[in-house]
Amino acid sequence: MRDFYNRYKILIIALMIAAVLWLYVNYQEDNLRESFDLSTNQFELNIEAINLEDDLYIKDISDQYVLIKLKRYRFFNTYSQNDFKAYIDLSEVRIGDNIRKIHIQFPEGVDIEEQKPLFIRVTIEKDKK
Repeated sequence: MRDFYNRYKILIIALMIAAVLWLYVNYQEDNLRESFDLSTNQFELNIEAINLEDDLYIKDISDQYVLIKLKRYRFFNTYSQNDFKAYIDLSEVRIGDNIRKIHIQFPEGVDIEEQKPLFIRVTIEKDKK
């Protein structure tokens, strides 16, 4: 057995490297995603409100969180919830109900497959000081 191992040592190592590379490439191309998913590709993010004038405040908001699902989650690029930010821009709101788009900031190379919800309702009131 030792003679066999010494003779074919390089061949055995090459086959092992080829198998690892095959698994990596197939995982990156989503061929093994369903049966070999080692991590989550969904995140629930808090929605932050930005650019709200000082004399206004948020009375009501329809959702506090947004759920995002990543497309083609990379095996070696592991992301955490801290790598993403959800926000609504309230720079041009009126008093009363407003519909705002939820914006997502995410790392370069990431594609978002799904986002729920896309828009939220925000009720704005004037601060009585």
